[in-house]
Amino acid sequence: LTLPIAFARAGIIPSTVLMIVRAAATDFSMYILCSCARRTGTNSYGDVTRVAFGSTAESGVTVLLFVLLLFVIVAHLILVKDIWTPVLILFFHNGRT
Repeated sequence: LTLPIAFARAGIIPSTVLMIVRAAATDFSMYILCSCARRTGTNSYGDVTRVAFGSTAESGVTVLLFVLLLFVIVAHLILVKDIWTPVLILFFHNGRT
């Protein structure tokens, strides 16, 4: 939801260029991850990390993924609350102010 604000503050051209650069970097990182998974015969972030860096790094990646997904869930719940609160107030408002 902050993307329109970023475009407004940075300008349309710089923001578009940065979005393209980030998309290319994301694509390249996914290519590297898939290539590593194919070459090691694994099929998850944790497995690739374990083969490349050991079991301690695998645990670290697992914790980081858990924290990332926890933040995503919290952000989703906040977004749902912000969207649905005015709607529910509109429908269930019984004349009190």
